[in-house]
Amino acid sequence: MDFLDKFRKLGPLPKDAIIVTIDVVSLYPSVPHTDRLEALKIFLGCIGIFQMKL
Repeated sequence: MDFLDKFRKLGPLPKDAIIVTIDVVSLYPSVPHTDRLEALKIFLGCIGIFQMKL
């Protein structure tokens, strides 16, 4: 399934939604993938874009 198919399945987004894509696979190959994702979550949380779902 490609990105556009996944995007279409989301349905309507809120009017204030911000759509972002980031290639974290080849961003910094020497940093483990899970560490990169965690750093991205922390950064987005700090600027108020990402909220962790518990």
